Amino acid sequence: MSYSREYSYLAKAVLIGDGATGKTSLAERYCHGKFVSSAYFMTVGANFYSKIIQIGDDISKLLIWDIAGQPHFKAVRSQFYMGTMICLAVFDLTRYSTLINLEHWFNEMFNNIDENIIPTVLIGNKIDLAEEMLIDSREITRFIESLYDLYPEYNKIGIPYFQTSAKTGQNVEKAFLSVTEIFLKIVKSQK
Repeated sequence: MSYSREYSYLAKAVLIGDGATGKTSLAERYCHGKFVSSAYFMTVGANFYSKIIQIGDDISKLLIWDIAGQPHFKAVRSQFYMGTMICLAVFDLTRYSTLINLEHWFNEMFNNIDENIIPTVLIGNKIDLAEEMLIDSREITRFIESLYDLYPEYNKIGIPYFQTSAKTGQNVEKAFLSVTEIFLKIVKSQK
């Protein structure tokens, strides 16, 4: 695809969530169209990706920061949030604790950015492991409602939820496009 101008909008997106939820695999699938082997390689600090997206006539460039999820990286993570405009909050459908821990991730992010709300999607990853899923839709609905209570501004823009598989690619592009559409809607409304 060729453009007379590479992009009109630039947004920094962060992938937040516990280690081994598939954040890196989601970024690799979305940006490079491939699944990084099933072997787990821990992100050290952060991984960085970029992707040009066209939605209608709007061309956006996402700078995607895949932030390390292990607790021992917490001390260095605060600097990675600076300038964040989009959030993809990821949990593992086969590990209940990864959904519950997202509340801490949201607190950490909002303690380190100037905004009180940013376009966000919630991603339940590893739908391909359906027989191992431990989290049902009621628990996810309750979690989203708790986010609306903690961060009332989300009631204005919503938090879409997607079940994805980085392995098969199911709904990965939809999740990234959805959050980018919310970002564009907000940016255009502020002009």
